[in-house]
Amino acid sequence: MIVLNLYHSAILLVGVIVISSKISGTSQSPSGIIVEAVQGLDFVIISWKYQESAKYYRIFFKEFNSMQGNSNSPLHEVGPMLVYCLADNTTCSYCVSNSDRDVSCNKFNTNYGAPLLESKLEYEEPVSIKVEACTDVYPDSCQSHNEWINYTIPAGAPSAVRDVHARPLSSKTVEVTWSPPNQTRGTIVMYTILYKTDHGMKMGEEFRRVSRAIITGLSAKTTYSVWMTASTARKEGAKSNIITVQTYEDECVSNPCQHHGKCHVDGMSYLCNCSRAWEGANCEIPESFAMQKNLCIDTGGGNKLPFQTNVSLEFCSGKCRENLSCKSFEYGLGYENNGTFVKSLRRHGLGICKMQGVDATERVPIACNYDYYEKRTPVSAGSISSLPYKALIRTLALMFLLQK
Repeated sequence: MIVLNLYHSAILLVGVIVISSKISGTSQSPSGIIVEAVQGLDFVIISWKYQESAKYYRIFFKEFNSMQGNSNSPLHEVGPMLVYCLADNTTCSYCVSNSDRDVSCNKFNTNYGAPLLESKLEYEEPVSIKVEACTDVYPDSCQSHNEWINYTIPAGAPSAVRDVHARPLSSKTVEVTWSPPNQTRGTIVMYTILYKTDHGMKMGEEFRRVSRAIITGLSAKTTYSVWMTASTARKEGAKSNIITVQTYEDECVSNPCQHHGKCHVDGMSYLCNCSRAWEGANCEIPESFAMQKNLCIDTGGGNKLPFQTNVSLEFCSGKCRENLSCKSFEYGLGYENNGTFVKSLRRHGLGICKMQGVDATERVPIACNYDYYEKRTPVSAGSISSLPYKALIRTLALMFLLQK
């Protein structure tokens, strides 16, 4: 009996010793964990403070797709394993390489040995890391209560802006257009246009979320060198090819006056002498029909189709521009703002575009003429000249009979 009790006591003592040794050998969670992208998007280096009690480590790594619940992007895990620690025993680290690039952690630093981990890495995309300290090569010896650390890979420097072109708009302004870089390496937040004369200072202007910009405040009849860069939130990209552009000698060279307006240089600027029916700084605004007097156009005889509505005025204006004896009033109260005829011509009654031919399928005018009727009271529909009005009734009646 005494021998049996001694045996049980010995077994219990051994168990206590084993459990105590397990408890005393358990490593604490690594501290001071730092995650950093290296060489752009080639590697992610994970480092932490050296622990004397930990001989092995286990690394968990989640890429962006895995964090979004994509089952095709599994969780990466390596270890427990020996890792690279500095000779002064201050820091240990592990390297993750980009699986989309032909790179190797071992080639980057020969101290990083197997097992090596590869993962898909993207600019401005998050990854998540967890490091566990272990006392043995078995997973159950690892401290498993560590928290995940999230890290967003920063944007890089874009490649050069492509297809940079510049053309003068006036003696003071130049238009610059371009295409985004082939490799944005993140979100492009700004484009910088830089320009200078042969002996002048370099100037620059910044533009956001555009692919076209206007440079102002330039000198007349001057040649400028122009180049560009694109920038992410972190870095400015490579410089584009340098192009040259020369501003006009004066403002009128660019023909700023629309609708046959005449341009006159006025000191450092210009003035537009607009043709009839147009106004505004560049003759871009149609005058009110009520301001026009005796603008009656007779397109002559000939067979004509019924009156058409919702027809673009641009189709109808060509004939009058080619014929000097024909006067064209292109916009008036009888038209919508977008330049099409209103449907209710009888109510507005200011003008009708008669077409000599039309494609019934596409409703595209083959030939189009104007036929305007002057009104003594512009607002009143009842003041339309009786002869054109009767002609309208006769034409509509004739077409109605022909359709039968």
